[in-house]
Amino acid sequence: MGHAPSSCARAARRHKRERIVVPPKRPLLGAAPILACVAAVGLLLVGVADDQATVSGWHPNALFWAGILLIFLPHAQRLMMRDVRQGEALALVFTLALALYLVKVLHSPLAFSLHDEFLHWRTTDDIIQTSRLFADNPLLPTSARYPALESATAALVEMGGISIFHAGLIVVAAARIGFIIVLYSTLSVASRSHRVGAIGAVVYMTNPNFLFFNAAFKYETIAFTFAAACVFLALRWSRTRDERIAHGLWVAAILAAGATAVSHHLTAVALTALLGGWSGVVEAMHRRGRARDHRAPWSISLLSALTTFGWIIVAAPVAIAYLAPVIGGAVGQGLALVAGFLGAGRTGSGQRELFGGNQPGGAPPWERMSAFAGVGLVFLASVAGGALILRRRLPDPLLAVLLIGIPAYPATLLLRLTPRGWETANRSSEFFFAALAIPIAIVIAALLLTAIGIRARQLLVGALIGIMFIGGVVAGWSIQDRLPGPYLCCSAPRGVNQESVAAAYWARHNLPPLSRMGADPLNHLLIGSYGRQTAMTTLSGGIDPNWVIFARTFDADARATLADGDVQYLLVDRRVATAADAFDEYLGDWSVATAIAKFDDPRTNRIYDSGSIRIYDVSRIWRGR
Repeated sequence: MGHAPSSCARAARRHKRERIVVPPKRPLLGAAPILACVAAVGLLLVGVADDQATVSGWHPNALFWAGILLIFLPHAQRLMMRDVRQGEALALVFTLALALYLVKVLHSPLAFSLHDEFLHWRTTDDIIQTSRLFADNPLLPTSARYPALESATAALVEMGGISIFHAGLIVVAAARIGFIIVLYSTLSVASRSHRVGAIGAVVYMTNPNFLFFNAAFKYETIAFTFAAACVFLALRWSRTRDERIAHGLWVAAILAAGATAVSHHLTAVALTALLGGWSGVVEAMHRRGRARDHRAPWSISLLSALTTFGWIIVAAPVAIAYLAPVIGGAVGQGLALVAGFLGAGRTGSGQRELFGGNQPGGAPPWERMSAFAGVGLVFLASVAGGALILRRRLPDPLLAVLLIGIPAYPATLLLRLTPRGWETANRSSEFFFAALAIPIAIVIAALLLTAIGIRARQLLVGALIGIMFIGGVVAGWSIQDRLPGPYLCCSAPRGVNQESVAAAYWARHNLPPLSRMGADPLNHLLIGSYGRQTAMTTLSGGIDPNWVIFARTFDADARATLADGDVQYLLVDRRVATAADAFDEYLGDWSVATAIAKFDDPRTNRIYDSGSIRIYDVSRIWRGR
């Protein structure tokens, strides 16, 4: 006979059935550490691609794309998942921003090489050499009047005993990562969803300037961080009812607005316009009995306007003279392009070739298609997101005012078709994507909630965000500059090599400081920065020395040009003959070789010769005329 189970055994079995299983506690950072390792592998591939590109090695472009997509796509996919907590999202945004910044660092790991970086290098060097602000910068006069980036870099140089290059890398890294984190925080608060904020930060990273241009040593980089901080602080202030906390937020927002005003002109103007528009939307909602829990940031907007325009009037009037022809020329060519389409049906001779480059054929077809697809996706997603925001019974006032970027975005695409408008349109993308990020993020969040399977949703959204990222990189950076390749004349970064840098440093150590000196468009950056000479440019009110360098002889016009600029030295790079098309406007029916041969004139004194680069003392040419 079997024995009946005892009461103790029955109780034990019942307790086992009723035991509550506690799920394992997830780590605070979630998948962020693993994805950081994946990003490291991606950076390794990018580094190999950079190395192969310098020797025309094994498929560097394919390695480059494999590397940056390995960095971007896993982070983007994880940030769009519903179970991502706030701590993990913040860590992922930080890691992604840092890894993409290091892509630019790997491109030029030993020195600055992008055009704008030399302009701000000069202002930083002036601060260090003179121990004061606002020294004249012949390369970019406005840089000296907006010295926030350069002041921070100079301070780090003096305190740490490091070079301007290494200090600049640190300052830009801090500013860039700080901006992305503040943007994520702002979008999270405005949308009341840290997931939407994280997706918005990812969307912003698809803008054409993010990978390279926004990572450069230039004054917009730090100004964007200050502007984003001002908006975030103003947003928290507008919703805070504790007066003590509100007062501190208000003061901090004013300080951030002031820092923006002395960092970069257009960023400060854009911030003031955003604050003013935001205030107007809040007031309009108040009149309709809505958004009563929001305060209009009129006071912050007013003080931002006072500091921005007061600084321009008092300290930086040169900014107006600098910006007016750039913006005016871009708008003029854009209107002419529209008139051509509407009138004769032709774009005119001023149309810019898309996807150009010095390599034969330019960008490959798949890159071109990705660029067009990315632009189309950005526009369609932003329109759909704007519709979703407007359908809400009570849209957030800040989100409502950001919708102005949706109709303005196509206008920038039109300007990309013009030679003078391209640069304006390209640089404006960093502004417009800050506005487009939130409607696109809302659309992506909505797509992730559709009825199709979760895997299909993730693959669909991942493909869309990947196309936007690829399209942004292609649209923002030409294929020949994306990787450090062999020497390419008249092109920054690939035209900056050791021979050119050595000539600039020779001038720094052997010629009187601030000597008036002329050179071709690329070498004038080097002699004006590393060489610490007064490089002749029309931007700083000087002469265009190329009218002399590429003249057939030292005729009366050439001598008069030298006299007008009081030019003592000319740097002649004989390698410009390989890029003669870039100087057609200065050449007549003669060649570059003929123009350069005139420097054998006995009145010129060759004081430096490295083979390709020669520096001449030409003072006798015009003083003895």
